[in-house]
Amino acid sequence: MSQSINLDNLGIVLPRDENDSAEMNVDGSETLKQFVYKVPKKQKFLVHRQTVLLIDRGQFDADIFGGTLNPLTNGVRTFVRRPNGGMASGFPDELNIRVNGDFALLAGVDVQPLGGERGLGVRWTWSKATGGLPVLIPSEYEIVIEIRDDLSRLTRFRSTIQGIFE
Repeated sequence: MSQSINLDNLGIVLPRDENDSAEMNVDGSETLKQFVYKVPKKQKFLVHRQTVLLIDRGQFDADIFGGTLNPLTNGVRTFVRRPNGGMASGFPDELNIRVNGDFALLAGVDVQPLGGERGLGVRWTWSKATGGLPVLIPSEYEIVIEIRDDLSRLTRFRSTIQGIFE
């Protein structure tokens, strides 16, 4: 007999900024911008993957960010924050993505060009870094995507976190 998942427990969430926007093509060079998803009280979120959609005008080479930006100075990073504000232990190292090629450093990542050379789709399978097990994010912990450079020239930059709620 196979196990199954209740469809009501499937979750695809969009981390959002303080203005409730999920669009991450923002200027975080002077003041960093954080896009946050907070796991609701009395729930756990078993994360399987994170997706990234990056659309720009130029060619997506490995040594630049997007299609038109030079390598980023500070980069983009994803991490999990405890309710007290500290970093969650055991999470993969904070990895600042400064160029398109940096996505290849993440465990279990698939990078696909979209629509010719105008876009990039990234699927980072967190559970591949843990031997196939989903990463458990406890109640009231936050998944944070932090922008620390000016990405406002990008056409589009978004991310989803996908998993199962318990």
